[in-house]
Amino acid sequence: MKKVDLKKRNGEKGAALVTVLMISLILLVASAGLILESSINASNVTDALSEEQAYVAAENGIQTAVNVLRGNRDAYANANLLNNSQSNSDPSNLINYSKALKLSSSNLSSDTSTVPRLSRWIQYDSAYSDRVIVGNAATYAPRTGSAFSLQLNDPDYTGNVVSFYTQGRIDTGNTTSKTIGSSGNTVTFSYTPKSSSVLSITGDTVNTNIGTFNISVTGTGATLTSDIRFEIVYNMQDPYEAVRVVRGYLKLPRDGSGNAIATTITSSSMNGVTLFYDSPVFVLMGSSITMTGGTSTSSPSGYTVNPVIGSNPVNVTISPVEPIRILIKATGYGPRGSKKELEAIIQKNFFNGLTAPATLCLIGSSTGFVFDPGQSQNVTYSGDDVASNVIIPPVGTDNDPNLNAVNTAFATTGRKADVFGTPANVSAELPQWLWSPAYLDATIQSLKQTAKASGNYYNSGEGPSNAGSYATGKGITFIDGDYAVRADGGGILIVTGKLTLHGAFSFKGMIIVTGAGGVDRRGGGNGIIQGNMVVAPYASPTGAFLPPKYDMSGGGISQLTYDSNSVANGMTAVSNFVIGIAEK
Repeated sequence: MKKVDLKKRNGEKGAALVTVLMISLILLVASAGLILESSINASNVTDALSEEQAYVAAENGIQTAVNVLRGNRDAYANANLLNNSQSNSDPSNLINYSKALKLSSSNLSSDTSTVPRLSRWIQYDSAYSDRVIVGNAATYAPRTGSAFSLQLNDPDYTGNVVSFYTQGRIDTGNTTSKTIGSSGNTVTFSYTPKSSSVLSITGDTVNTNIGTFNISVTGTGATLTSDIRFEIVYNMQDPYEAVRVVRGYLKLPRDGSGNAIATTITSSSMNGVTLFYDSPVFVLMGSSITMTGGTSTSSPSGYTVNPVIGSNPVNVTISPVEPIRILIKATGYGPRGSKKELEAIIQKNFFNGLTAPATLCLIGSSTGFVFDPGQSQNVTYSGDDVASNVIIPPVGTDNDPNLNAVNTAFATTGRKADVFGTPANVSAELPQWLWSPAYLDATIQSLKQTAKASGNYYNSGEGPSNAGSYATGKGITFIDGDYAVRADGGGILIVTGKLTLHGAFSFKGMIIVTGAGGVDRRGGGNGIIQGNMVVAPYASPTGAFLPPKYDMSGGGISQLTYDSNSVANGMTAVSNFVIGIAEK
């Protein structure tokens, strides 16, 4: 064996120590890295939880805003009414999209914010005035608590600009002029439309006119023996396209029994002949067209202007349109400075602010049309709004033959004294969802899905005794087939078959019947329907409307009257729904 010379390995002394130190250093670095990673991971988990809380707070903000828009206001709103001398249910204190977007009505008068944020309806914190606290405000701290703030915008830029033009019709046909008399002794009643006009409404309303009536006389004039019916078709172009018809009469004086008195108009006198408008106010998508220059009347309800020989501008005031959508920007604040932003588009309802233009709307063919207003001495039809001074046609059809049949039925049954307002052909102002069976069916299918989601969808003959809540006027009930209602209800009732009304019943809201059997009243008792009823039967979305049928000959006391509040309450089941949401 070779002997090892230890002296030659003296240079390797301490190598083991260096190796141990290097390995220890590597282990130390690895341990420190592991500790750091664990710490960062714990921090990330905490931050993720904080961000999730901020996201939930933002969602809470959107739902709170939707709750306010639906009228389900919290107690804070009761102490901050627009007018504290009025009740909380007064129409001026009810939220709508215009008030939600307007600083002076969305926010408290003491709120210095430059954006509408519903501070009049939702309590922002006194210490952290930019946010609403989620949970106990007394213990809130930004490092540990959750909160949200809101900002409301109009995504359609509805603004305060309204543009429109008008068309007119005097008597029957599409003529804008009617002449009475002959041999050089005449009276001509004509209408000059208003060309396209753009209104910038800086305040609540703006003064304008919607055309001009002209009354001209030749010779000794002429004698009018009956009222002359007129229609002014108001076509809104911006911010939305929609139509409202202003109706009325060149009206003769009346005797003590209310009968027209034949009257001669001369070059110097109208001899008591007036311009009578069916309503003092006509509303289109929240914009009020209010008649001016005359007086409101109560018997019959309407608006009277005393005309002159010559030019008679149809003077009105017009208010801005109410938006049909709102963009809600909600910022959620979570612990540790976390923040999330959500944006949601809220739509007013399936009907985009356009419901039926008559209390009872009868849509469809004249061949096979049935209208029997009832034989009872206590059956009334009214377009005089319970909640405002708006008056709409008590009965509306979409063609003249059916309108003539309605007027004949009222005259035959002696119901004229029980009709408040004037039946009319409302075809020019039908909302889009009543333009055709295809449009109506699309709306019906949406209503069906809403009813299914709320557990209120029923097959033919399976419906409940009452449809919705009469006390609140809310809820949605969908009957896919025939339905016999026997108890009070409210909200929206859709019947795709025949609707039979039995005994004493009352309803607040909107009723839509699309079955060929229409509406039939059977049995005694009192019945009051406040809102709208639409009878528009169809068999196929690709076909045409069938003849509507409305038969009250089965007896019983009945009232059908327009109530805009009941219609609005009924719409809550299909209103203020989110049509889009995004995280920013």
